Amino acid sequence: MKKLLLTIGILVAVIALTTSQSYAQQKVTERKLLGTWKLVIDIEEEMEEAREEMEEEDNILGELLISGVTGFVEGLMDNIDIYFEFMKNGELKIMVEAFGEEEIEYGEWYINSRGELIIEDSDTMEMDGDDYWMFDGSLLVAFEDNKRDEKDNVFMKKIE
Repeated sequence: MKKLLLTIGILVAVIALTTSQSYAQQKVTERKLLGTWKLVIDIEEEMEEAREEMEEEDNILGELLISGVTGFVEGLMDNIDIYFEFMKNGELKIMVEAFGEEEIEYGEWYINSRGELIIEDSDTMEMDGDDYWMFDGSLLVAFEDNKRDEKDNVFMKKIE
């Protein structure tokens, strides 16, 4: 009976570990990275949290300000698309489409010894020195200061 319970316990532990690993950050490999990715910045959750904070504090002026800013920012974000094309030899093409205009810029990328994707600063795009990207399933997720972005609101999706 003890042997059966021990076997079941080990099986449950193995299943739990393999399941949680599939949702944990994963190292970036060049093979999976190469191609075009769309940057997604989900601001709705952030704006909703700010609105709730203002409501809790009974700050009517803050609520009005957040309501006005929310619509403005969401309207801007709906009209801006940013794509990253990761090419061989650490070359990066950054394409920004905003309000019917398109701009292309070039940069560099590399994968460090920990399997983290580092995007180098370019002429107009500045990355914080502690920022990096890792896979979370099929998404590239932004991390900062060795911690995952708490809201998971900045990530990239591969364009097929």
